[in-house]
Amino acid sequence: MNIICGNEFIFKIIYFFLISLIGLFLSVYSGSRSVIILSLVTPFLYLFISVKKEIGRFRILRKPFSNEWRDIIKKYSRFYNCLSDEGREHFEGDVAIFLKEHSVTGVRGEKVGITTKILIALGVATILHGRPDWEPPFLDGVVVYPGETFDPEYNLHKGDIAGMAGKRRPLLVTEEILKKSFYNSMDGYNSLLHEIAHYFDFENPFVDGVPLIGTNIGKTEEWIAVMEKERERVKKGKSFLRQYAGSNEAEFFAVATEYFFERPDIMVKENRKLYEIISKFYNLDTNSILSVQPE
Repeated sequence: MNIICGNEFIFKIIYFFLISLIGLFLSVYSGSRSVIILSLVTPFLYLFISVKKEIGRFRILRKPFSNEWRDIIKKYSRFYNCLSDEGREHFEGDVAIFLKEHSVTGVRGEKVGITTKILIALGVATILHGRPDWEPPFLDGVVVYPGETFDPEYNLHKGDIAGMAGKRRPLLVTEEILKKSFYNSMDGYNSLLHEIAHYFDFENPFVDGVPLIGTNIGKTEEWIAVMEKERERVKKGKSFLRQYAGSNEAEFFAVATEYFFERPDIMVKENRKLYEIISKFYNLDTNSILSVQPE
């Protein structure tokens, strides 16, 4: 996540100059001293308020990163441990920004433990690492359910749902499955990365496993052909991806994302073309990153 948020910041500057021009016109037209003063103050007041987010991020990144947080990240993120010093600094910045700007609460509004919060933040930092111009795709925060599952009616400890992503609503995760996802970072299963991947798919109104955000790949014949070929292998029990990937196109992309970040070595070996198109989307070569011997 960048301090200055790309096009959003550019529009803020454009609006600043437009407000300034309008103020100048009103000042010349009216000749009133009070109008002149107001026209001078208003643009800068707007600029100060509108860049509050950028100022806040700058302050966040100036603060020393918590050693407690770093220890948790080192313990549970193989991805972080394989990054360069510069990459780790960027990763830590994303964690700090996420925890400051996004809420992580229990299902009844109760506080969530620091380890759980850090696991969620490091998952976000991982999946956005190659795209610093992207923002976390869920705007309404994260709600953590106790236990491992809930059912479609959101009853605790029932059903088989371990996480849920949805348009214009918080990300839902279960605490125990979240922890298991990071306790074993080489099994190709991560419920958090899975659900975040769905949010990218939501950028495409068809939710068909072909994400459109931040990429020029889009809905190409190549993407669909590679995806469908491997999905057929899943259905026949011949794929390296687990059976759930065969449910539909959206679940295929989400499961493939899990493997891309946890076992890219297997993905490269079994289906290099699939690895390459996902690598382009996330702008990361996770196979090279994770092949580095952690310090």
